[in-house]
Amino acid sequence: KMARGPPANDTIGPGGRASATACAAGLANTILGAGILGLPYALMHCGFPLGLALLVACAAACGTSLHLLALSAQTSGTFPASFYTVASASIPEWAFAIDLAVAVKCFGVATSYLLIVGDEMSTAAAMLGLPAAWQARRLWVTVGTLVAGPLSCAARLEVLKFSSMLAIGCIAYIAVLSVLVVLEPSLACNQASQLTGSCRGPPTTRPDGSVLQVVPIFIFGFTCQQNVFSVVNELRKPTLARID
Repeated sequence: KMARGPPANDTIGPGGRASATACAAGLANTILGAGILGLPYALMHCGFPLGLALLVACAAACGTSLHLLALSAQTSGTFPASFYTVASASIPEWAFAIDLAVAVKCFGVATSYLLIVGDEMSTAAAMLGLPAAWQARRLWVTVGTLVAGPLSCAARLEVLKFSSMLAIGCIAYIAVLSVLVVLEPSLACNQASQLTGSCRGPPTTRPDGSVLQVVPIFIFGFTCQQNVFSVVNELRKPTLARID
């Protein structure tokens, strides 16, 4: 008979003091980050039918990968769990390379956040009519670094609960604004035309020749795997059922 995995209600390691809400907010904040800013561009090239199908497929793949990583932590039995401990239990000769790949990936994600902060905040400052000094891209990159740096050094995921919820609230605000612009394009098109000289027309329904180029944007839009082991280590009463 085929071997069955551990029961979903079995505890994964000693766990911590973080609530399920704090862990969910942390993962959601990781997903609802820089990646979603590129999704409208990706949908424009894929069209709504294919674009929505890719969204669902990437979301399902992300959920599956999170489940498998949590299951790997449970199977390895080494805590606190990390990519290094799981790799050491399965392919010890490549453990360092896997840890290095995760570090490079996290560095790239952090850099992309700072670039987006610099681009978007300088544009917002221009739209608000602030002095030229406040429109400098380097200024906002520096501010973003000073704000995000200390938060990145937090020892526990629970510490980021409130900042994660604040970030999710900002995303919800942007989502509401997007819906309002769809219902009444004149709310944004006039201002956008002054800055960029154009305002996009109706959404596309058919894919063009750039589909393969934008598929990574859908994948990046659900990236949060680097934080799943933090959830495993810090979640109160961590079980596969609760993590899923």
